[in-house]
Amino acid sequence: MKKALLIGLTGGIASGKTEAAEILRKLGAGVISADSIGKEVMENNPGMLEWVREEYGDEFFDHKGKLMRKKLGDFVFSHSDKKKILDERIFPPLYEKLKDTIAALSEKYSVIVVEAALLFEWGIESDFDLMVTVVSPVENVYDRLSDRDEFDNGQIRNRMESQIPPEEKAKRSSWVIHNDSTIKDLEFQIQRFWRVKVEPLTI
Repeated sequence: MKKALLIGLTGGIASGKTEAAEILRKLGAGVISADSIGKEVMENNPGMLEWVREEYGDEFFDHKGKLMRKKLGDFVFSHSDKKKILDERIFPPLYEKLKDTIAALSEKYSVIVVEAALLFEWGIESDFDLMVTVVSPVENVYDRLSDRDEFDNGQIRNRMESQIPPEEKAKRSSWVIHNDSTIKDLEFQIQRFWRVKVEPLTI
């Protein structure tokens, strides 16, 4: 059986990666959200939750024992040393789960898209046949995060500064999507990417 074409879809926070992934799904790709896998690794693993409690404290859990991810995120994004510890703990099980999910989808799809903000930060870009970066104007990112997630400017800045700049990711990518207009324009760009880059590799 022919190996599935593996596409890494990345970009800065709130750049429009999820919208781009949904368009790729409609074009026929199998789509994996690394954020969903990370959430599963964190919340459905008693050993991981216990480690978080021991490392960071009870204040990041509600009265029912549920991890408050946003509160923990706010804390680690403002303490780079604490974020590094968390990232190093989460990445190995997340990566294993990601590889298992890719293998499972490879039986159904000829094209698989992994949507993840940190593909370059994790150093796994060589796992992919194509790397695509979505870039969006900074003011649009601030608007989306303040409206969608109710982040203040400091929270947004901390998250943006924790990632490789989108411009650098774009330089290291096979294709760049500019999410600076309408959803129709985004669809047009992704359809062109599919026609120019994906179809020649999957026919």
